Amino acid sequence: MTDQFESFQGEDRTDLGDLFLKLFLKHQLQLYSYIISLVPNVNDAQDIFQETTTVMWKKFPSFETGTNFMAWANRIAHLNVLQYYRKQHNQKLVFDSDTIESIVGNMMQRMDGTHDRIDALKQCVDGLPADQKYVVKLKYEKRIPIREIAVQVNRTASSV
Repeated sequence: MTDQFESFQGEDRTDLGDLFLKLFLKHQLQLYSYIISLVPNVNDAQDIFQETTTVMWKKFPSFETGTNFMAWANRIAHLNVLQYYRKQHNQKLVFDSDTIESIVGNMMQRMDGTHDRIDALKQCVDGLPADQKYVVKLKYEKRIPIREIAVQVNRTASSV
C-alpha cells in the first residue's frame, strides 16, 4: 500500500499529518457524538467512527485548510452512516434515505455553534478561582457525586 501523503515531501508532509492530528483530536468527541446520535448501537457506531477516521486520514490531503473541518468530517461520517443503513436493509427498523437525510440535517443544525459554546464555557471555567475549578473538574470530568466532593473539599453538599 502506498503512503497517502507520498506527494508531500519532508516538512510539508509532517505538517499535514500534524494538522490532521490536531484537528481530529480537537473534534473527535463531537464527531463520535454525531455518529452515535444516528446509530443507536454502540458497537456499530464505534465501527463507523473507525471507518470514518480511516477515510478522513486517506482523504485529508484533499481537505482545504482553513475550511470547516467538522463539516467535512460530518459529511464523511454521514456517508458512512448511510452505507451502514443500506447494509442493514434486512433489519426490522430501517430508515429510508430521506429520513436519514432529515435526521442528519437536524443534527447538523443542532451542532452548529456547539464548538463556540464549548469554547465560551471553557473561558468561563478558566475565569473561576482555583478551588472552584477543582470542584467543577471533580463533578463534570471525574463525575464524582456532590456529597463525595463536599467531603473532599471540606464543605457542605449544599455549598458545593
